[in-house]
Amino acid sequence: MRIPVSQGEPGAAAPIGRAGRIAVFAVVFFAFVDNFALLPVTGPYAEALGAGPLGIAVAVAAYSITNLLFDLVGGSLVDRFGRRRTLVWSLAISPVAIALYASATSLPSLVLLRVVHGAAGGMVTAAIFTVVGDIAPVGERGRYVGRAGALIGLAAIVGPAFGGEASAHATGPEGFHPVFRTIAVLLAIGLALTLGFVRETRASVAVPDPGAPGAWRDLLRRPMLRASYVGTFAYTFAVGTVAAFFAVDLEAAGYGRAVSGPLLGLFGLVAVVVMLLRRVARSVDNRGPVPMTIVGLACLGTSGLLLMLPVTLAGATAAMVVYGIGYGAVFPAVGGAVTVAAPPSERGRAYGLFNVAFDLGISVGPIVGGFALAGIGLSPYLPAVVVCAAAIALL
Repeated sequence: MRIPVSQGEPGAAAPIGRAGRIAVFAVVFFAFVDNFALLPVTGPYAEALGAGPLGIAVAVAAYSITNLLFDLVGGSLVDRFGRRRTLVWSLAISPVAIALYASATSLPSLVLLRVVHGAAGGMVTAAIFTVVGDIAPVGERGRYVGRAGALIGLAAIVGPAFGGEASAHATGPEGFHPVFRTIAVLLAIGLALTLGFVRETRASVAVPDPGAPGAWRDLLRRPMLRASYVGTFAYTFAVGTVAAFFAVDLEAAGYGRAVSGPLLGLFGLVAVVVMLLRRVARSVDNRGPVPMTIVGLACLGTSGLLLMLPVTLAGATAAMVVYGIGYGAVFPAVGGAVTVAAPPSERGRAYGLFNVAFDLGISVGPIVGGFALAGIGLSPYLPAVVVCAAAIALL
């Protein structure tokens, strides 16, 4: 299916300067490194506060569930009140919530802070993606989203390494407090950059009422946005599955974390390199999102097939390289497609739906993979392969 690429940008504000663009991409990194750094920390911290297995699961999931709910709220706020204002609000809330993690004395207080942090995170993501879309010149949408994706990939490498190292040496709840303070400072720097260099990127134009009947449904009727959301759900379904089972499978095969960590880092590095390739990044502007999305999903499905084979170091390495190529190909395509297909007046909501597809895939993939493994004795990667194949067929 060939999707026509829009060319105009009615209602866009004037381009921001070089310092503003640098600040925007720095905020992208800071806005994602917090959650990545907290992934290996939250569970052990909840356990140190006295939580059992169920309590740990609740503490970890509280952020993701709230983040998912606020994806749409953030998208509406971005379109109604502006990008900069929403970004400032959410970046002001996030570091305070994270700093207060250190004051939690029980599981309920930690869960409450995770909920507040998740709500702010949902608004940050909608706002910063929309800003990246706004500042991208026509013909450069995929390239700009690719740069943002590369920074997110870097955050996915640096964040867990930092959080995991700190978690490994923590003794008691107080041992985790420096992690929270460091992450809070990073987000505060992001807030300072936003206040100092990032101006409003949407012009003052009439904005359709986000609560009007059919306002959200109209976005889903657009072929390019549908292609983006289908591709996003499929690739994050695969990503969530690998994140949940890859390290466990390696350990079961006799390889420790000293192997799984570098291999996941290899995936991240390959994805970053692919996302920065000019030909990949510009594909969405020249040909629409479908061709590169299909290439990326095919690579992700192939990686899943490789991971279904008996575990070997060579096989796992090959799977991670192919996995990184797939991720790097898909992200600029699906993210750039939202910017191309949605005008500035609706771009916040369009990215809100994008984030919903992202969070649903990440959340559902491990659940379905776990059911396949524990419930019917199949490989947890098989559902991801099927979902990628189904998405390719739909596209």
